[in-house]
Amino acid sequence: MKKLLFIYDLIYPYQIGGVEQRIYNISTYLKDSYEIHLVGMKGWECSDTIIRDKITYHAIFKHSDIYKPDGNRKTLEPIIFAIKLFPFLIKNNFDVIEIQSMPYFPIFTLRFALLLKKLKPKGLGPKDPDPRVVTIWHEWWDFKYWIKYSGLLFGSIGFVVQYLALKLSTNIIAISKHTKEKIQQHKKGEIIVIPSGIRDAIKKIDNKNKKYDLCYAGRLLDFKNVDKIIDLVKYAKDRKINLKALIIGGGKELNNLKNMAKKLDLNIKFTGFIEDNNEVFRIMKSSKIFMMLSKREGFSIVTIEALALGLPVICFNGEDNAAIDLIENNKNGILTTLEKQEMLNAVVKINENYDSYSKNATKYADKFLYSKISDNLKKYYNKR
Repeated sequence: MKKLLFIYDLIYPYQIGGVEQRIYNISTYLKDSYEIHLVGMKGWECSDTIIRDKITYHAIFKHSDIYKPDGNRKTLEPIIFAIKLFPFLIKNNFDVIEIQSMPYFPIFTLRFALLLKKLKPKGLGPKDPDPRVVTIWHEWWDFKYWIKYSGLLFGSIGFVVQYLALKLSTNIIAISKHTKEKIQQHKKGEIIVIPSGIRDAIKKIDNKNKKYDLCYAGRLLDFKNVDKIIDLVKYAKDRKINLKALIIGGGKELNNLKNMAKKLDLNIKFTGFIEDNNEVFRIMKSSKIFMMLSKREGFSIVTIEALALGLPVICFNGEDNAAIDLIENNKNGILTTLEKQEMLNAVVKINENYDSYSKNATKYADKFLYSKISDNLKKYYNKR
């Protein structure tokens, strides 16, 4: 059986994010076809290497808080991870290696380690089986966004590191058409799109009690524009339209958003962070419409999850929001600006023909089931 390694510093369920969940879900679907290994930061007790449900987890770096108070990722931890990754790669061989584009530094480590093993200096370790290296690009940040994110100096460095990581990437898979088009501006050659997906079990989630009109689920950060949902509820209330909203998730904006809703005396429920995904899905399904107003998304797995649950999506039509690729306008959702009247019109339009929107949503989401996506990945992993 071929050995498949996933390289990413964060490991599910010790960190819960879209990339971590993607790797975990693919691993569970492919564990009977490959000997699966994950390498990352340690989030568990006991030994550094553990085997759970036929998947081997390797910890090379003690888990720590990876986010700064402003919600941005720290820089030092990914660099340390990349350094500690080197001896692991030298000592171990794999047939297929999937590495994630972010946080960039491990791509340099991988290319250097494979180069040394190809040259095979004496005492460097076992013979390298010439693995197939697949690089997953989740998103591409343009120069302006890097400057906004990290300032002129560190933003410029970040953009250059990202650019060099792309140049070193091989067998590239973009998780969205949006990301593919962006990276094609900087790298020639074949780039295929295989999106992130959803577990088949999500189709079995049942909750017919629709308590809320609007819903959001995810991290509460400023670029997610969750405050625009509060603005919309207030705007509707001023026009004698009562909208109940549900906000699921935690993050640095949670208290600010709570205070905003309380000050305006609005009918908005905040759940905070919920660890159990199935519980999140069940609560999401108690809503009618999902709101995806984020300024920036590399794919937006939560949008697919909402569609699979039968929730039509109102999506901000922003140039850096890849979720727009998931919306068949006026079929499974509606693309809008952030203008309040336009968003309210979208809510009214969906509710006027809700059953049709909801059926289109679930039908569209079927193509993203991991049972289908994992087969496509398996074919690409085995391609030579």
